[in-house]
Amino acid sequence: MAFVFSFLFADYELKNKIKSNIYFYFLVTIILISIVLVFATLSKKGLVLVIFYLLSKLYLKKASSLFTKRRLIVFSLFLLIMNFIPSGFISDLSDNLLIRVNTFLAQSNSNFESETGSTSERLYYIDRGINGFFDAPFFGHGFKSFESKFTQYSHNNYIEFLYSFGLFGFFLYYSIYFKIYKMAFNVDTNTKVLFLFSLLCFSFIDIAAVTYATKIIQYFICVLFILFENQQHKVNNNGQKYSLFN
Repeated sequence: MAFVFSFLFADYELKNKIKSNIYFYFLVTIILISIVLVFATLSKKGLVLVIFYLLSKLYLKKASSLFTKRRLIVFSLFLLIMNFIPSGFISDLSDNLLIRVNTFLAQSNSNFESETGSTSERLYYIDRGINGFFDAPFFGHGFKSFESKFTQYSHNNYIEFLYSFGLFGFFLYYSIYFKIYKMAFNVDTNTKVLFLFSLLCFSFIDIAAVTYATKIIQYFICVLFILFENQQHKVNNNGQKYSLFN
């Protein structure tokens, strides 16, 4: 997911006024490398988020604004990078992607009794976590109690919190997400898009991973709060909203 966050921040920066060509090409390089690496790792979460973000941008853009000078440069650099990728890489990537999709569909139809396979394992532990949550719904079973009982975490942040910390811990932690949502409506449009899509990323990632102790997620959340505080400081000093790097 680090590649997805790198992609988001680099794209966010490209929307600001960039005077240095070197910095522009540096950001473009980060975006292209991040996209290639997301596809290379075949991360289901990363693929869905990047494709959704790119399709959303295309949908929101007017046809006349798609072919600007900078976008043509980015597309040219993308084609240049593709020339250095081995010829069999794309076909192997497509085959592996189809295998993962077919495996996911097959395992999604399991009855939760099997722990074999990534998707079946996740569904199995989610089912156990929900059942365990009802045994201690208010304050949970304690920190890392799920891992202690099942020798594995639940592969789902929502389930992990409900099982370990109950409704009290669940609402306490996710109040941070609600705060980010509220902050999104007190910043400029560019930063608002970053906040809302980041929130979508967090919510989506939490379905398939336990993230409350993941450093990259916590760093990203801290950066969002820093962006917000910086903009509020500039609003107080100038009476209007600015993007952080304007």
